[in-house]
Amino acid sequence: MYNLNKYVGDSTLFLNNAEEKLNFKWVDDKVNTSGTKIQRILNRIYQTNDLSDPQSGYRNIYLKEFHLTPLSNFSYELYENLYGNRGRYGKYTTITKVDSMLNPLKQLNIAEALCIEKVSFVFGEEEDIKVMNWYFNNRNNILEFNTTFDEQSSDYKNLYSLRYNYNQYNQPVYVKLRIKKVGDDSKPDTQYIYGQYQKTFTFRYK
Repeated sequence: MYNLNKYVGDSTLFLNNAEEKLNFKWVDDKVNTSGTKIQRILNRIYQTNDLSDPQSGYRNIYLKEFHLTPLSNFSYELYENLYGNRGRYGKYTTITKVDSMLNPLKQLNIAEALCIEKVSFVFGEEEDIKVMNWYFNNRNNILEFNTTFDEQSSDYKNLYSLRYNYNQYNQPVYVKLRIKKVGDDSKPDTQYIYGQYQKTFTFRYK
């Protein structure tokens, strides 16, 4: 998206593609300075957004990391928030299987007008939130992925599996999502199923 021949909206991935390495900072006001850095090294993209308060010394840093396959699909996403002295929230998504059909969001070609890389559907109770992400950059549709958390965030992980019904143009029109909540593999005493969930989505094309 352009305004007077200047970008006014962009996602991390598309912004990164403009240059191999980008480093820029912006100032909110005379007190707080925020720094954002984006860097790509081979098939990995790193973003750091430092919102720490230099006056109080309060740490507040957001980290993102994406791994891409040769076919332009995500294979891994890291999201971390480092806050306070030792506070930490981390969520890690690993995509283990995709299909061979074209992702309909890829066809929209609107990622450059967005400030995010995905559209997210959030559901579940407050203490058991689950998120389904569709990435604009993905060439294909996700079939299986899992999300894990750091020790401060959760002792569990969510296993996601998706099944699609396609139309005559090989576009998904109906999606069934199944989620299994299990104990973290690194904690043998919690390796059992805590819950199973199901959600459906419908795609319509005009």
